[in-house]
Amino acid sequence: MRLSIVTLLRQGETANVSFSIASGVELTAIVADQRAVAAVAVAGNAIHSVEGAAAAAADLRAAIS
Repeated sequence: MRLSIVTLLRQGETANVSFSIASGVELTAIVADQRAVAAVAVAGNAIHSVEGAAAAAADLRAAIS
């Protein structure tokens, strides 16, 4: 059975179990990742594939603060 990331996030939130996210971390999803008890979120392309990496990183940090 293959689960979507949305399903996994909801299950993590329901179970209140910390986990890490290492794919698909972007500004639109980072708050849901945190709400689902993600202890670590590794943002690769969300920072490295955009112009202005420092601003992108700051935006991600601000979204979870």
